[in-house]
Amino acid sequence: RQRQMCIRDSLKKRGYIKEEIDPDKNGGNISITAKTERAIRQQALNQIFGKIKRRGSGNHKSKGQGLGDEHTGDFRNYQFGDSLAFLLLAAIGLAVIFGMMKIINLAHGEFITVGAYGTVVSGKIFNLPLPIAMAFGVIVTIIFGLILEKFIIRYLYGRPLDSVVATWGISLIVSQSFLVIFGPSYEGLQTPMGNFRLGEFSYSEYRIFLIFFALFILFLLYYLFMKTSFGTLARATIENPSISSSMGVDVKNVYTATFAIGAGLAGLTGALYAPTMTIVPSIGQAFIVSAF
Repeated sequence: RQRQMCIRDSLKKRGYIKEEIDPDKNGGNISITAKTERAIRQQALNQIFGKIKRRGSGNHKSKGQGLGDEHTGDFRNYQFGDSLAFLLLAAIGLAVIFGMMKIINLAHGEFITVGAYGTVVSGKIFNLPLPIAMAFGVIVTIIFGLILEKFIIRYLYGRPLDSVVATWGISLIVSQSFLVIFGPSYEGLQTPMGNFRLGEFSYSEYRIFLIFFALFILFLLYYLFMKTSFGTLARATIENPSISSSMGVDVKNVYTATFAIGAGLAGLTGALYAPTMTIVPSIGQAFIVSAF
């Protein structure tokens, strides 16, 4: 009887009892609603699943569960490395042009577009192997950057606001030119290498290659500008061009070479990501925001 009273009070507080019922009546049975029955069943199921979950998260994990957790960590590391490679390759060319030469290059995304189109077009039309097609795309971008530097950018050094307007206009002209020449989209290349699986996750070997290649390019660029004579000349010229010129340094050639390196790195980014993306005239817009 005392147990029935406790059950009645508990159910009454939760609003499950239809009406006040005396446990002494009807043989001491309590009439409950269908809502109460569902709640009781759900509580029992929760207790069962709670016990199963506690067993699974204990020290005696099954082999499958341990592997699943390990593979989830690997997948997160893979995503982090892929994002890191994307940001490094997107920003490394801009870091040279904007960081060293103080040119706010809003056409950086279009340099990447030139590299991507140069790679894809040479691979499709001339049937070049992918590494050679990528090298061709980088060379085309360097030539494109040299032409812009000679006729436009050279007159914008020390004028950052003017460089914003000029490079923005260049970006519009280039993107619309690609739209007119190649159309709204162009057939891309097949992603090289292959995939491998760890557990239930699939990984692209080419994406992993990009991670290590981005770190290699970063180290190579650091060595070029910090450990070589050209890097010393470039940093000195950009820091104080008048004194560098008085000491016999050809300032124009140093500026041209530095800008060509930045353009070539942007073209390399487009060439590397061309097999992994849909080739459209606005492909550079996917990089420009992340680069800045």
